[in-house]
Amino acid sequence: MVQMVSYALALGGIMLSIAIRLSIDDFALAFKRPTSLSVGFAAQYVLKPTLGVLVAWGFGPMFYAGFVLMSCIAGAQLSSYASFLIKGDVALSILLTNSTTIASVLVTPLLWFQLMQLLCRNQFFRYQNSMRT
Repeated sequence: MVQMVSYALALGGIMLSIAIRLSIDDFALAFKRPTSLSVGFAAQYVLKPTLGVLVAWGFGPMFYAGFVLMSCIAGAQLSSYASFLIKGDVALSILLTNSTTIASVLVTPLLWFQLMQLLCRNQFFRYQNSMRT
C-alpha cells in the first residue's frame, strides 16, 4: 500500500514539474496542428488494437480477452515525461493523452466488444468447420 502511494506521489511530482514549464502558447501551437492530434488519436485506437488482435491471435484463444483489452486501453501518462526527455512536443503529448483518456470512457468498451465479437466469431466458425470434417 505504501508503495502505491509513493508511486502516485512520485508520478504526480514528475507530471507537475513538466507541466509547470509549459505556457498557454505551447498548447495553442499544438492545437494549430490538428493532423498531429488526429494521427496520434487514430494510432491509439486503430493501430494499437490491431496489433493487439494480431498478438492475441498468435497466442491463442486463452489470451484473447486480456490482449485485446490491454490494446484498447488509452496510452500511458508517462508519455509526457518521455517527450520531455527527448525534447519532443510535451504540450502535444499532454493533449493527446488527455483526449484519448477522455474518449476511452466510451471507445474502450465499444472497441473491445467489437473486437471480441470478431475474434470469437472467427474462432466459433473454425470450431464449427472442424466438427464437420
